Amino acid sequence: MFVNICYILTNLALTVLLIFVILNTNIKLINYLKLIYKMKWFLLFIIIIDLILKIPLNTIIITIIRIIYTVIYSNIILFSTTLNDITYALEKLFSPLKILGVKVNRMALSISLALRFIPNLFEQAKKILKTQASRGIDYKYGFKNKIICVTSLVIPLFNLSMKSSDNLADIMHVRLYDIDSKRTKFKDYNILPIDIIMLLIHISLLVLIIVKEVIL
Repeated sequence: MFVNICYILTNLALTVLLIFVILNTNIKLINYLKLIYKMKWFLLFIIIIDLILKIPLNTIIITIIRIIYTVIYSNIILFSTTLNDITYALEKLFSPLKILGVKVNRMALSISLALRFIPNLFEQAKKILKTQASRGIDYKYGFKNKIICVTSLVIPLFNLSMKSSDNLADIMHVRLYDIDSKRTKFKDYNILPIDIIMLLIHISLLVLIIVKEVIL
């Protein structure tokens, strides 16, 4: 009985927290609904596999809800936070690892560059698909055509990403960019009371989930 109550309270708390965060991001609700709509085939695939494996219906529903929560929560950060702010946050988050000799600034820079390259890769992939379609490759129908399309997409995309990374490395080298030098910040970041409250709420939820999943 206690386990069920704890389970219900955990999911209820996650739902309330997610709704609270969504309402305070000032992002239109339609953007989050579009995310769920784009996941429709993935969610349908999970449901079919679970039904084949004869998993209970309540477990399937909870799994789907958790996946949706995870996707929405991760995209809230991307919707409401700039890449520079994410990089700064990651650098501060990993700063205790400096004691172990870990190059935190290099990690943060690598993550920041990877995030910046993702939209560029999507744009390049769209251009390659349109180019291949104009050359007569019908990738929408037939399993064989899809395999050919994937092959013709991956190799040029890999070459373009390597070329872009080389160009970026050359630009940083020409501008005498030194990753190990001490840097100042143009924008001051201050911790507000709401930040502390949200941090405590997340820590409390994390402890509650650990207690529910491990101890009980």
